[in-house]
Amino acid sequence: TKADKGNITVVMKTTEYNKKSSDLLNDTSTYAKMNKDPTISVQNKLNKIINKLNLSKSISADQAKFLKITNGVAPKIYFLQKIHKNNKPLRPIVSFVGSPLYNLTKYLSKIMDGAFVKDQRYVKNSFEFFNYIREQNVPDGYILVSLDVISLFTIIPVELVSCTEKMALN
Repeated sequence: TKADKGNITVVMKTTEYNKKSSDLLNDTSTYAKMNKDPTISVQNKLNKIINKLNLSKSISADQAKFLKITNGVAPKIYFLQKIHKNNKPLRPIVSFVGSPLYNLTKYLSKIMDGAFVKDQRYVKNSFEFFNYIREQNVPDGYILVSLDVISLFTIIPVELVSCTEKMALN
């Protein structure tokens, strides 16, 4: 498989991959096992919202056709090895291709892309940031700090998501 960073191919034993991925998924402070697959429920709720938006003329018939899903699949998780870290842990990647929310995400991404101005503080990637920061002078008494985010989207409270979902349906 590919490595998490860099243009490198990683070869590892299937048993090691399975063990590391199982250890990650069994972390109950980050992940919770679901009793049933919510894919059809999410798909039905999305289609209900799309129908309302179409009927109210908030979106066109073509947009509604693009956004509606009839055969969505559950998102798939896979893992890439962080070869730059000690013990070479795995980074979870969730692919939403084919899921009920995939087309909605593409649609919203197009809308939002034009909504934000990329000014002088915009940085495309870590390479661009490195080139920028190496030319900067750090004032006396200041230090540069690098922070690493762990499980960024896995700690969104379920109550917040449920509240947002209820507001969208009304």
